[in-house]
Amino acid sequence: EPRELYKEYFKTKSKIERDASNYPTQGLSAIINKVAGVYIFRWIVENNLFNIVKFINVIHDENLLECPIEIGEQVKEIVEKAMVDAGNRFCYTIPLTATADLKTKWKK
Repeated sequence: EPRELYKEYFKTKSKIERDASNYPTQGLSAIINKVAGVYIFRWIVENNLFNIVKFINVIHDENLLECPIEIGEQVKEIVEKAMVDAGNRFCYTIPLTATADLKTKWKK
């Protein structure tokens, strides 16, 4: 029946439009996260912490690092600063914030 076809068409069209409008935001977020990763890595190298502070994984908008507990707070601050600095390179009108989490155990 044509009515059902129209309904399905507009439903599909709306989903495609919603998805398409979200892609630029997701793409920019991925770029910002990669730039932040570069900043963090540079800090690691410049402070002779290579193989002491380790990148474990990069997932979407997250950088997972592992470090000795003694420098955990310092690493946390650097990660937050790197994320904000990277965001500021691309977002001029809306200030971005970042919150790093410090954990002593891996969570599932």
